Amino acid sequence: MDNNINLEFAIDSDAQAISELINLSYRGDEGWTTEKGIVVGERCTENDIRTNISSNNSVFLLCKSASVIQACISIQIEGSQAYIGSFAVTPMQQNTGLGKVMLKGAEEYSLSNFSIKKFVMVVLSNRIELIKFYERRGYQRTGNIRAYPKGLNVGIPIDPCLTIEDLVKTT
Repeated sequence: MDNNINLEFAIDSDAQAISELINLSYRGDEGWTTEKGIVVGERCTENDIRTNISSNNSVFLLCKSASVIQACISIQIEGSQAYIGSFAVTPMQQNTGLGKVMLKGAEEYSLSNFSIKKFVMVVLSNRIELIKFYERRGYQRTGNIRAYPKGLNVGIPIDPCLTIEDLVKTT
C-alpha cells in the first residue's frame, strides 16, 4: 500500500457515491467492516452526507482511483476535539492498508489545520476486531458505553441491547 495517497475534499456532487460506499461497507455482504447481522437498514442517506459536507465544522476527505471513491472519512471539529466518523473503505480495498493510511491522513490533516488535543470515534461495542484495529493505531477505550442510537436513523440493531462506545486518542 502506498502511504502517500492523495486525499481530496468531498464536494456536494460526491454525496451519492459516498453514501453508497458507506452503506456497502457497513451493511453489505462483503468486507470485514460489515455490520450485516448486527444492524439492518441504511447506515446513512445521501442527504446525511450532503449535510456533513456543507457543515462549517466538518471536513470530508476522499481517496479516489480513476474518479471512483475507494475510501472516505469525516472529521468534525468541536473545540480541541476531532470526531472521526463516516469512515469507510470499499470492500475490495479492505485489508490492503488503505484504511490505515486514510485514518493517518485524516489525523495529520486535523493536527496541521486545527488545534486538536484529542481524536474521538464511536464504535459498536461488540465489534472487537474493529476496536483492536483502532487500538493498534493508538485509540483507547474510554468505558463510555451507551445504548445504540436508534433515533439517529443509522439503522436498527438486531439485538435491542446493542451498545456503542467511545474510543479516544490524545495528541
